[in-house]
Parts: sequence; C-alpha cells; structure tokens
Amino acid sequence: MGMTGSGKTTFVSSLTGHGRDEVEIGHSLTSQTIHATQYTATDRNGRRVRVVDTPGFGDTTRSDAEILNEIANHLTTSYTNGERLLGIIFLQRITDVRLSHSAIRSFHILQRLVGPANYGCVMLATTMWSNTAFMGGGFPSAVKRQKQLQGYWDDLFDRKSRVVRHHNTAESAWEILEMLRAVSHNEGNVKLKIQSEMVDDGLGLGQTWAGRYLQEEGVRDVVLSAKELQPTKDLGRDTRIYAIDRQAVEEIL
Repeated sequence: MGMTGSGKTTFVSSLTGHGRDEVEIGHSLTSQTIHATQYTATDRNGRRVRVVDTPGFGDTTRSDAEILNEIANHLTTSYTNGERLLGIIFLQRITDVRLSHSAIRSFHILQRLVGPANYGCVMLATTMWSNTAFMGGGFPSAVKRQKQLQGYWDDLFDRKSRVVRHHNTAESAWEILEMLRAVSHNEGNVKLKIQSEMVDDGLGLGQTWAGRYLQEEGVRDVVLSAKELQPTKDLGRDTRIYAIDRQAVEEIL
C-alpha cells in the first residue's frame, strides 16, 4: 500500500520477477493500478507468497474514499474466502521534502484499517533513495527525513512498526518481506480490524474506524476550502456544506 507514485507496483515487480507487460508501472500522478491485483512470488527456498498491489492514495482521478472502498472490498473478499495475511508493507517516497496532508491522511487510514492489535504486522518502507542525489541536501538530508519520519510513525503505531529502506532491487524487496515475516504474529493468519468490522461484525465501510475517519476528513476539507473562498459566510451555510459533503462521501463508503 501507499501513495500514488510511491513505487508499489515496482516493489511487486521486484518480488515476482514480472516485467512491465505483466505489472504496469506508472510514473505520473495518476495511479496505474486501478484495482487491487494479486500476484504470486516465490522466494529462494521455494515458498510461494501472494502479493497484492493496491491503488494508491492521493490519486488525481479518484478520491481516497474510492481507493479505501477498493482495498476494503479486496480485503473482505479474501478474508471471506479463507485467505489470511502476513502483514502490510506501506511505501513512502523519501524524496518528499515534507509530508503532505494526503500522505498523513493515508497513514491514519492505514492505522485504522489494521487496528492496534496488528501494528506490529505493518512495515513502512521508504523508496526512491537513488534519486536523493538530485534533491536539495542530497543523501544526508534524506537520512534526516527518515529519522523524522520514524518519529512520526512511532507515535502513530505505538513503536510497534518498523521503518526500513527499499533500494529498488529484488534483494531489497525480499529482505523487507522476510523482516515482515519475522515480526508478524500468527504468520499468515493476521486479521485486520477492517476485516473483523465488515465481515465478523457486519458493518458497512462507512461505519468502520477507517471509514468514519475518512468521512470526517472529507467534510473538514470541504468546509476549510469553502471558508478560504468565502470567509464571511454565515454559520448556516457552513452547516449545509457539511451535510452536502457528508452525503457525497457516504455514497462512496
């Protein structure tokens, strides 16, 4: 999982050995991965691992609510079919000088999607290290950003989730997967909070912890934007904006 353009599909390609014809890799702000897609990878010991490539958050053509809906559909379907998870690898570009609001929101969606019981089954892998030479401050600045990111991540996941570097090679991708295997509890039998909520408890996506957060975020964004455009607007108008936007988000969730 991760933001659009963070290198998710490239990571999957490194694990599976599939080329560009089989795993479409994007280099734009528009996600090339439309649906959650499952691939099979085989490690050096012959063990087969199913890897799921997901659409990215922060897409320019689809809302985060639509992306969450797509991911949740895959997770609930696989859970219903008896498939269990090893964990989640979340990718983040180290070349991003600052964490955007979209990136922070995606972190919080992930936190609520997995639930506190599964924080240890999540790993954050930073990508694009080969591009740091072309960024302001170069490699030392990127190392500093990783430390800052580690602090934010530790606070969000109660210091139970690791932050590692991905060096855009098959060896690096497999090392990260093996690290996840080593820290994941109940190997291959992780039940995410959103799976428990939607399948075991019968909740709709909008009623889940992740869904409720995204609804509030969507409402807040629209109201803040409206206030910036019309700062003298009356409170009654603001209330109507809340109602209209909440309805739009709930139609997706």
